[in-house]
Amino acid sequence: DSTLNDFLQFARPRNPQHRPVDLSSMAGDLISIIWSDEDTVGDIEAKTDLPEEVFLVECDGNQIRQVFWNTILNGIQSMHGKGALRVSLCEEGDMARIEISDTGPGIPREELTKVFEPFHTTKPRGTGLGLPIARRIIMAHGGDIRLDSVVGDGTTAVITLPVHNPDA
Repeated sequence: DSTLNDFLQFARPRNPQHRPVDLSSMAGDLISIIWSDEDTVGDIEAKTDLPEEVFLVECDGNQIRQVFWNTILNGIQSMHGKGALRVSLCEEGDMARIEISDTGPGIPREELTKVFEPFHTTKPRGTGLGLPIARRIIMAHGGDIRLDSVVGDGTTAVITLPVHNPDA
């Protein structure tokens, strides 16, 4: 089911339905939900650097939640039950900057160039569509996503989104 859903979402993306969304609250809620499942997180420590005040962005909350969810789970899976995952959010000019960092093994440079290619995966049960879908969603919102990684030190997903959508 998961593979079919990933494929259908990649093949038939929906247009974002922009509404004001509190990214700080969304990220905090996702961390709480994910960390309530001890089997998923093991001994991984969750760290957050999120604004306490409302941090509104005009976006499709369901689509952005999916990007955050998948990116956080990728980081957790890379650490195999040990390490730390940090989620931070700040405003840089007219963009929201979200960083999701893990202390996993990092991604070799030759793999890093392929992570956004459809169907490319290093996971035994992965579809290779999670990051291509995430990129498509973020780009449809006028933002960007990239991975910065150092082998042995971990990986950071850097997501930027416009704070105000002129088309909304």
